[in-house]
Amino acid sequence: MQRIIWVFSGVLLAVLLYLGSPMTALESASVSFSAITFYQCLHTLGRRIAILEIWVFIACLEILLIPCVAYAVFPASMPLDSDLYLSFALSGAILFWLGLHVPFARSTVPHQAYIDRAKAYLKDKGNVGIGLIGIGLTGHIAQIVAPDSVKALFVVVANCANIGVLYTYYSRSRGRNLAILIAVGALLLQTVRQGMFGELVFWVLLWVLMVAMGNDWVFRSGFKLGLVVFGFGALLVLQSIKFEYRLNTWGNTRDEREGDAGLMVELVAERLQNPAKLVEIAPLYNSFTRFNQGITMGSAMVHVPLNEPFANGEVLLALTYPFIPRLFWNNKPITGGEETIRRFTNLPIFKNNSINITPLGEGYVNFGYWGGIIYIFFFGLLFNCCFHWVLKKAEYIPTLVLWLPSFFARSLTFETDLYTTWGSLVQSVLFAFFFYKMAGLLRISI
Repeated sequence: MQRIIWVFSGVLLAVLLYLGSPMTALESASVSFSAITFYQCLHTLGRRIAILEIWVFIACLEILLIPCVAYAVFPASMPLDSDLYLSFALSGAILFWLGLHVPFARSTVPHQAYIDRAKAYLKDKGNVGIGLIGIGLTGHIAQIVAPDSVKALFVVVANCANIGVLYTYYSRSRGRNLAILIAVGALLLQTVRQGMFGELVFWVLLWVLMVAMGNDWVFRSGFKLGLVVFGFGALLVLQSIKFEYRLNTWGNTRDEREGDAGLMVELVAERLQNPAKLVEIAPLYNSFTRFNQGITMGSAMVHVPLNEPFANGEVLLALTYPFIPRLFWNNKPITGGEETIRRFTNLPIFKNNSINITPLGEGYVNFGYWGGIIYIFFFGLLFNCCFHWVLKKAEYIPTLVLWLPSFFARSLTFETDLYTTWGSLVQSVLFAFFFYKMAGLLRISI
């Protein structure tokens, strides 16, 4: 019944936008669908572990809502006509939403019950969370000195500190605040060192999604509104300082990056003391363009098949890549999208940046217009099944639910591809499997 109300509300909003604004029918429908997915996120916060809901909203934000703003304000920045682009993007967004919400192999246990079981299991086991944070700190250090061939492994190890935050929080152990502070500090230092803000944003978001479960204060509309305003403000600050920070700490390649904590603090303090800097045209436009995945996806649609033939399903090979260690495959493809952008678009490549054509764009360049729309449905269905498979396993392994953020931390964006999202999930699941097995052999309860 609830979804019927959402559908009716979405149609009504689209009609009102179409009749009361200069937007086209597809633009009105795209804005309306984005608004509905945003409302769904707010509604499910505290009621479910809303990882899939936040993912589909971010996807709509990047491929629908922001492109619609671009068509209204900067139409020359978009590679395709509005109706041609949005007919594909909106259809894909709806099919992605359906794929993530198909009730296939779902657990019937309420999400709150999983958190309650984890809490009960971790009672008087505060050392487990502290131990995970210690392992994660080791991973953070190893990332700095490890060769590229094994660096990805230590990224997964470093995530143990972030998982340990949840273990320590739910165990209610003495000294938990200090342990959590150390883990959060390590994540902040990594952000300072790399100048990459996405991981910090997504982990904080995932912690909020988990901790919100079952807390009465989350269900107050005022709290949710305040949380959105605060989150938007924090994101605006980060986006405002990102370009200037990288300009002063990055070289010409990814290996030439030096952190500067003093500069970071100085830039944040400057923005807080002078909020007008947050809405300066240049940084706002750069951030807007960075989040506008309609540019990369539209460029791929223009380029393929006119200048580059369809890839005819090559993307599906990415499903096997995570199972082949880089140690045994010297030319194993790397994540980041550089090769994809070079092959399927005419956009310029900058060695220091990471952009991609989105999973939906990836579907288009492999299978064409209708094939891409069908592909994104199964893309969503794949991660839908993985999410609920983890929950089913958590019925027997109570703390496994606390690993969900690690499994999906690199999925909460639509700026990537199948290889990145699937590879991160597989690596994290395999690491968790061996971690639990090793703990069992050592008779350690985790």
